[in-house]
Amino acid sequence: DCNSKGSCTEQICKQINSNCIFTSSANAGLSFAGDEFSNAICFYFTNGLTKEGAAYMVGNLKQESGLRTTAVGDNGKAHGLAQWAGARWSNLQSWASKNNLNVNDFNTQLRYTLEEKGESEQLVDALKTDNVDNIKAAIKNYERYGIEGARYSFGAQLLANVNNGKYPGSKEQCL
Repeated sequence: DCNSKGSCTEQICKQINSNCIFTSSANAGLSFAGDEFSNAICFYFTNGLTKEGAAYMVGNLKQESGLRTTAVGDNGKAHGLAQWAGARWSNLQSWASKNNLNVNDFNTQLRYTLEEKGESEQLVDALKTDNVDNIKAAIKNYERYGIEGARYSFGAQLLANVNNGKYPGSKEQCL
């Protein structure tokens, strides 16, 4: 439940439309602002990803952009949640325009991680399994990152929080 100041003691997807700032101790070290974590986890659950796939993908996006759709990196060359660059950023912009979507919308960018032609097919297949090694390999292939950073530590911590009930653990909890 949320208190009068909008802070919550538990993070569940049923609250994704509220303006809560989640303050559960499960957030320790993750610094997720607002309810982006719940939104992303629920988005991925409702698109058929496993809890492992959802947690590690959100951990990856936390590393890439801090879950900010307007994040800019690589000296102005990379943009958005997944830090798309070059043709991949242009393709996202075109795809969003063709689908009458706002390129800077959180759900638009999450959806594109699953629908990016020629890029996300292997990723989606892996994210629908519980094989963490395959999930990590698919994320690395999708992102083509140079520095691993803490993305997999974030993913492991998120998965632990899902497994211990601190965060939503199924599609049903998101409805």
